[in-house]
Amino acid sequence: SMTRMVYDAETRIGVLNDPSGVRVVQDSSEMQSPQIELVHDENGDVTHARCIGAGWLKSIDPETNEIRLAAQWRNELRKYPDRESEFDIIELDRQAVVSRPAEQMSLSADLVRLWIDPTNRSGPTAAPGRLEDNRLGGMRPRRMLARSNVELVGPQMHGRTKLLEAWFEDRPARRQGESAASPAVRTAAATAPADASKRAAGPAASTPERTDDESSGPMDVAADHIRMLIVQYAGEKDPEVAEVWTKGHIDVRQYREENEPPLQMTGETMSIINRSDSEQTMVVVGAPAHVRSPQMHIEGNNVNVDRARNVAWVDGPGLLEVPVDRDLEGNQLPKHQLLSIRR
Repeated sequence: SMTRMVYDAETRIGVLNDPSGVRVVQDSSEMQSPQIELVHDENGDVTHARCIGAGWLKSIDPETNEIRLAAQWRNELRKYPDRESEFDIIELDRQAVVSRPAEQMSLSADLVRLWIDPTNRSGPTAAPGRLEDNRLGGMRPRRMLARSNVELVGPQMHGRTKLLEAWFEDRPARRQGESAASPAVRTAAATAPADASKRAAGPAASTPERTDDESSGPMDVAADHIRMLIVQYAGEKDPEVAEVWTKGHIDVRQYREENEPPLQMTGETMSIINRSDSEQTMVVVGAPAHVRSPQMHIEGNNVNVDRARNVAWVDGPGLLEVPVDRDLEGNQLPKHQLLSIRR
């Protein structure tokens, strides 16, 4: 719906206006903005679109009648072909929010840019102003970038950063036991040295006690720059965060039990390889980097943590601090003391 439409046949630009919001409905997708500009090619296909002013869009799953994608912006939305790839780009400017409620995922930032597969073209019979096959909710992004005041919330990870980059990868149905980490990373054993198991038994290692039913909440990641690989396996409903790389003032926390302090890692760079909710391999680098939990504190320039094997080690000089309740002769201490081991 709209109150005014202007179409310039020479420039092939259509402008739709309505002070209360131009509303465009197509199949299960709906979009609203005070002004929408559409640029067509000679066949009548929409090549560029611009929604000026605060607006929103949503897409409904026709089978479940649930919202599969929702987005809103304060300034404008732009859609145009990427000159450097075969994809289309969608940009949401100022107080942008993109969410997929069914997957319990949301992203907010001052600017969000999505690379998507190009929309299907409708041919020379398309009517001006028709967004043929432009179902944003039905499209899955191939790449994403978010700048300034970025917050990401999902079942596996909560993130806060100045710059977020994400790549989305489709994969065939996985074999039983196959992890989401990329083959190259799995082959490299998450950058751990070949003798990592031997080093883990050294003075900078720790194997704190844990129970088999220990649960983990989402990983909380804060850094200046976060990069992610998100994979979608055929036949599976929800995507997975397979790999995370962070840089600058990193503070990563993994919460376990509700009333327990988290496993905390701080440093300047960090890589996380995620195989399952309780199986992650992490490498944190700093000058120095720190890993803290109720059972230990590890310090070093290159600290490795393997949650699946429940071990941690330092490549190079490092410090291990653990609370103890007995002295070196095995006698009970009146209170816990901190044992420090440095190499």
